[in-house]
This record gives sequence, C-alpha cells and structure tokens, in this order.
Amino acid sequence: MSHESFHKFSKFLLTSFIILLLLLKILFSVALISKYTPGRSKYREGKGSIRLTDFITQILNPNAAYHIGLSDPGHRQWQWVDQTPYNVTFWHLGEPSSDNEQCVVVNQRYSGWGWNDIPCSYKTKSVCQME
Repeated sequence: MSHESFHKFSKFLLTSFIILLLLLKILFSVALISKYTPGRSKYREGKGSIRLTDFITQILNPNAAYHIGLSDPGHRQWQWVDQTPYNVTFWHLGEPSSDNEQCVVVNQRYSGWGWNDIPCSYKTKSVCQME
C-alpha cells in the first residue's frame, strides 16, 4: 500500500468513525452525572425523555447502573421527568426497597435487567432516548 493510499484509507476510517459517533449521539445519550435532579434535568427541556427500551439494554455495561428518569417525589408516587406517572414496572424482585431511595436506575442482576431504587445523590450514568 502506497503512502497516499494509506493516507486516504486513514482519512476514510476517521471520517467513518466520526459519523458513527454522531449517529450514536443522535440515537441515545449515556452520560455520567454527579447527582440526578429530575426538575433540573436536561431531558426536562424537551430534548428527549429518559425511558428504558429493549434496544438500549443490549449495549449497556452490565456492571453499571443507569438513571432512567423515574423518581419518587414522595409517598411512592413514581413519575417520569415530564411529571407523568409510570404505568408499567420492571422492578427487580424486592424493589422498591426503601423510602430513602427516590430515584430509579436500570441495572442487570442474575435475573436480567430491571429497575432498582437508589438515593438520588448516587453517581450513576443515565440513559436518554431521543424522540
């Protein structure tokens, strides 16, 4: 392979990689956050809504937990960041487990992916599906 061919191929690979990253960013966003605050979330601004979807769990790290935009403002009245109540549950067995845990993450256990309530101050990643 000549130097010029190698240079063109390298440019092609770099361009393809950048396009792939941009497409992935459009489809979803996985971000590290220090504290999940539903009322101040960027997802609350109408740019997307956080929802657990089957296709997302195929690419998530099974050793991590991800905020999904579901929280409890009090008295086990779980609701999404857009203030709508949830109508389907994917709780792990024994969850929700504490009145002091008011944010929901999706994580994988031996039984598969499911929801777990945690304190909102815990550092986790978050999942956002763009609409």
